[in-house]
Amino acid sequence: MSVVPSASDAPSSGRLPTQPRRARVSARTCWAAAGFGVTRTPVVGAIPLFAVGLSYSGIATRLATWRIWRRHRRAYRQLRPLWSVLHAAFPESTLYAGTPAAPWREALHVRRMHRRYYRRVIECRDGLVPLSPHLTAVGLREGAPPETVATLLPRALAAQAAGEPATSRAVGIILPAKDTLNADAQQLTTVSRSLSAPPPVRAP
Repeated sequence: MSVVPSASDAPSSGRLPTQPRRARVSARTCWAAAGFGVTRTPVVGAIPLFAVGLSYSGIATRLATWRIWRRHRRAYRQLRPLWSVLHAAFPESTLYAGTPAAPWREALHVRRMHRRYYRRVIECRDGLVPLSPHLTAVGLREGAPPETVATLLPRALAAQAAGEPATSRAVGIILPAKDTLNADAQQLTTVSRSLSAPPPVRAP
């Protein structure tokens, strides 16, 4: 017959026997056994990388858009000398029937820059088409570089303003190598910069 230990058989200290050492398993040990303790650091580090990956495409798109905007704004301002003289000679070629902004106000333009840029390129080209017979009359040859066009442009404008008849036919002026608006803008910008540049000083 088995004997059930009584309370008197407990240790004199009055404390119950402790559990075996091997039975005391902490929660941290359980998580480590399940694999969470091993992968905790890589998972935490992957969260910022995941967020960066999601935002990268948006940041790259905004950066490319900003670069295009800056290029269009620079060309828009550089085309002003050429656009101004052509607008004065052929106001009917202006797509927007409004008073041209002063240069200092134009420097503040930041909104709708792409449309302003496209409009200015088209208006410059539309002004050169009716002026091309006068340019040919003063000695311009088809295929001449933009710098030559800028040199002969004042004489052609003066002849057009004086009402002198243009006996020559219209010819292609500074045609771009590529049939794109940006390529056309580069040619026109070169003419405009040459037009606004001070004349070279001749040696005595």
